[in-house]
Amino acid sequence: MDKFQIERRVGERVRVAAERAIVEAIEELNAAGHSFESSGNGLIDWREPGNDHRLSVFCTVGVSYGQPAVVTGSSSPDDERFISRAQSGRDRAATLLNQLEGGISNGGLYQTIENQGVEFMDECAELLRGIGARASVRIVEAAAGAWREHQAALEGYAALRKQLARLDRRFWGLKESIPALYERTHSSD
Repeated sequence: MDKFQIERRVGERVRVAAERAIVEAIEELNAAGHSFESSGNGLIDWREPGNDHRLSVFCTVGVSYGQPAVVTGSSSPDDERFISRAQSGRDRAATLLNQLEGGISNGGLYQTIENQGVEFMDECAELLRGIGARASVRIVEAAAGAWREHQAALEGYAALRKQLARLDRRFWGLKESIPALYERTHSSD
């Protein structure tokens, strides 16, 4: 197997396992008295009727096969302070900008918008504007604009993912054993 095939296989297996775990967790919450429903973004966003809260599931998976990166030095004091602010949870702006950078680093702009929503990008653009990151603002706004420009196609894609997620749940709930059936039909080989 080449690098791409290895990364794809591992990434796909982890994604399927994560999606299964999300579905099971939502089923457990609903069995405990909640009534979460997917809000149209597949397994990412869930809402309860009559509730303003949104349950968002962020499960970014990155797979890399190859030589480990060579660390050339430590981060700057500014980087360390920023990370500390972001991870503390007390500085919302730092947390969001850290999520933006991490999302783009891990899965690119498409995955970041898919996971966080286009409104997240709008909010980050404002935060970037506030710190004078003009070049970053242009890219983030262009990404949000492109997303909106293709909204109809994206909604079709979201509907497809939702339909396939329902089929995933049905598939994993089957009582058939594919290996047993295969072996039963090929026992004379």
